[in-house]
This record gives sequence, structure tokens and C-alpha cells, in this order.
Amino acid sequence: GYDQQLGVTVQSRARPLYAAPGIIVDSFNIQPTLDQSLFYNSNPTGISGSGTWGSSTSASVSAGSLWTRNSLGLSLGVDTFRDFSLPTLNHTNWNIGVGGGYTIGDSQLVLAYSHQSYAQLGTSIGTVQTQTPILHTTDSAQLSYTFNFSRFSVTPDISASMYRFGTATVLGVPLNQQYLDRNALAAGVTTRYAMSDEGGLLLGVRGIDSTYINPQPGVPSNDSRN
Repeated sequence: GYDQQLGVTVQSRARPLYAAPGIIVDSFNIQPTLDQSLFYNSNPTGISGSGTWGSSTSASVSAGSLWTRNSLGLSLGVDTFRDFSLPTLNHTNWNIGVGGGYTIGDSQLVLAYSHQSYAQLGTSIGTVQTQTPILHTTDSAQLSYTFNFSRFSVTPDISASMYRFGTATVLGVPLNQQYLDRNALAAGVTTRYAMSDEGGLLLGVRGIDSTYINPQPGVPSNDSRN
């Protein structure tokens, strides 16, 4: 999700009023972060007695424009996990995102894109008990615009996402999970009636079409339309 859109949780939502001051370069505010930590995982493989110490390194940088009319933002993040006793579980997650808004009338036409490359361990819920991390990728893009009519506003949006799944290792044998690959197209309209500056009434309608691109022979289709 993006900004206030569906999929953005309270914890992940941007809070510009509480954000630490960044580094001003020309007309952009740049905010780098770096975090290093140690951890102990008592059961990283799902097998008793497989505990290990490890380290986690997280780094990110984001840049946002300070323009008065239009907007542009960019973010990049990397998370590296190292398990000292089980190096086969070592993995790195990374993501990049770019978004911007072009002012038309009294609102911005907002376009955003993000790419995520992340690993799932065999102990994750809904994941096969793999012996090595499974690398997945997600690409998504969204376009939205808000039409304002005094206290009443209408925001149509459309988004497209691609989910690609990597190969698991089960009992030393590679297990291809491309049958989970899918494309999703979503569109919706959110209407708001402002009762005051602090609150209002919201009504949202949304539809999602999911298409699996590598179905298994003889298996019922997982395609769905909601």
C-alpha cells in the first residue's frame, strides 16, 4: 500500500510530523538509517536442537521532495540476516520504491511503483518446510487521483501487482514453486464526506482479479475475482 491507501497499517504509515530531521540537499530531504543487532533463534529450521546466534543488519535511505506543488519520493532498503551456526539460512531482503504526484486542479495525480525481494524460512506459516530460504519477489504499481467537491471527495485508484515465488529445498531436493506465481489487478473507489476537520464518513468499493500464470496440470484453477 501507499500513504493512506488500503494495505498500509498504522505502524507502517508515514508520520512526517514526527519524523527525525533529514539532510537537506537542494530541494530534497534525505533520511538515511542504519541498524545493527544480534539475536538468538531457538528453532530456525523447525527441528529441535537447531538453535543459533545470528546478526541482523538493516540499512535504508529515503529522499522526498520539498516542492510546494508537485512531489517526488524514492526509498531503498536492505536487510541482511546471518546465522552463525547455520550459514545455509543466510539471506538478504531488499526493496526499492519510487512515487510522485503531479498537481492537476486541487489534487495530485499520484503514481507509485515498488519492488521487493524477500526470503521466507521453512518455519513461516503457510510455507513448506524448506532447508534453505525461499526467495520471492513482488512488483506493484498504483495510480490514483482525488476529485474534491466541497465536503465530498471521490478517489478512484487502480493497482497492478506481480508475485513470483522461488525454489524450496525439501529433503535435499529442489521444489519449484512457480505454480504460485500470479498477477493481480485491483481497482476501487473511495468516497469521503467530511463532517469536520478531524473526521468524516467513508465508503469504499474495491474489486480484485488474480490470475495464476503457471497452473499445475490436472489441478483446479486458483484464479479468483472478488
